[in-house]
Parts: sequence; structure tokens; C-alpha cells
Amino acid sequence: MACWFTRSRRWTHAGRSRALDDPEIDSPLVPPVGAFDYRLGRAYVLHVSHPRGTWLIVGSAGFVEGALRGLTADTVFLGIGGLGSQTDAYRESFWRETAAMVAPRRIIPIHFDSLTAPVTGPFRGPVKALAFLSSGGEKTLSFLRRKEMENPGLLFQTLPRFDEVVLFE
Repeated sequence: MACWFTRSRRWTHAGRSRALDDPEIDSPLVPPVGAFDYRLGRAYVLHVSHPRGTWLIVGSAGFVEGALRGLTADTVFLGIGGLGSQTDAYRESFWRETAAMVAPRRIIPIHFDSLTAPVTGPFRGPVKALAFLSSGGEKTLSFLRRKEMENPGLLFQTLPRFDEVVLFE
């Protein structure tokens, strides 16, 4: 098994959050400080090659142009949080530079549900507090449905809660 990772970009929304706009953590933060004084650190894309198949994890709806060129992946875990708040052109570029670049057979959207809901609770999708940073859930859903129609051989799935996920038979 081999793992490869590359630095990527986080989804950003200009003017919304200093934590997103400047992710570099260069010194400890000593409370008390404001919520937006915290930094998120860097985003990475992880590619795993296993004897039974390959998968790619794109944790954030950001990308670096050309960074995934030459890679393939059977399954892509595609971070889509905030994607709907971007422009149509951004969404198309994101798709081209992530999912389309690695030609997967399966897409599993991730990082779009409520990050504040209890893990044992029902799936709730985006919540109002999260909408401050990442709105546009309907645009994201419409975009993914269109990509599913444009790519009839591509399987879209969601992860089951608390059940095993079999990546390869």
C-alpha cells in the first residue's frame, strides 16, 4: 500500500473569515481570543494505492490547478462543504481539477453535513450557524445531480452512518 499527499487549498469565501483566508499557523494562540482568530491550518489531498484499488480524499472544496494530474482513483471522497456559495465557474473548475482529473468510478461526497450535530443524532445537513460560512446547499446538490447525469458510468454514494464501508470487493 502506498500513500501520497499534496498540499491543496481550502474552500474560501472572501471577507467571511480570517481563519479561512489565512490558514497558516505560525505561533500558538493564547486565549482569550475571538473565534475568528483561530486558524485552520493547511488542506491536503490524500491518495491511497492499495492492491485492491485506489482512493482519493479531497477534504475541502478547494483545489490547486494541475496538482492531481497523472493520478487515477477508483473512489473519490469529495469535500463539498461551501461549494454552493461559489460561482458556477468555480464549481466547474473544482470538478475538473478533482473528480474529473482522476477519472473515478465512484464519488462519495463528504464534509457537507452539520458539523455541530451530535454524531449519534440524525443526519441534518447544513445548519444555520454553518450557513454563515458555507451557504448554497441547493446549488451544490443541483451541481452534483448534473454531474451524475453527465457521467452515466459514475456512481454517486453517501456514507452510511456507523456501518462498515467496503471500498473494493
